[in-house]
Amino acid sequence: MLGKFEMEGPEQYNPGNAKRTWQRIAGKSTIISALTGKKDIPIDADVSTDTVTGYDWEGVQLLDTPGIHAGYADHDATTYETIDKADFLVFVITGELFDDLMGEQFLDLAFTRDKATEILLVVNKMGMDPGTPEIKLPDIAKVTGPRSPEDFGTVFIDVQSYLEGIGKTCWTLSVSTTSSRR
Repeated sequence: MLGKFEMEGPEQYNPGNAKRTWQRIAGKSTIISALTGKKDIPIDADVSTDTVTGYDWEGVQLLDTPGIHAGYADHDATTYETIDKADFLVFVITGELFDDLMGEQFLDLAFTRDKATEILLVVNKMGMDPGTPEIKLPDIAKVTGPRSPEDFGTVFIDVQSYLEGIGKTCWTLSVSTTSSRR
């Protein structure tokens, strides 16, 4: 998932500000908890993130932000301000993939805000929805076009199953992407 990315060309990656964003109750805070090993991150089936909070992960500052368009205008403003300053973004959706609103938000972020080369697309909660990544990729491509899902380093995970599998005793998740764009 989040990994140590190498940039092509003269631009060097600044590990200062990584941000995860989007779909409410997609498991964003749970992913950060699994990556960092911090068990005190607020996690709830309802909105549990209402401010931007930074967490250190292997020298990268992960910024946990409120979701967008969940009915809280102040959350939207805070998150968009953070997006504009982030070095790269982790856009998290569930295995149910994009609905119309989520698709519009992704396109706005990727193409209108010109963040396409800075996005890692994470599909979480794969254990709760039938279908393999191979089945889901064509539907994701309908939203990510003109780029392919691979251009966004798309990964499929189920962080809750991971945590249950390790018995929640040691929350260290290490996932990498093989995307050639980073």
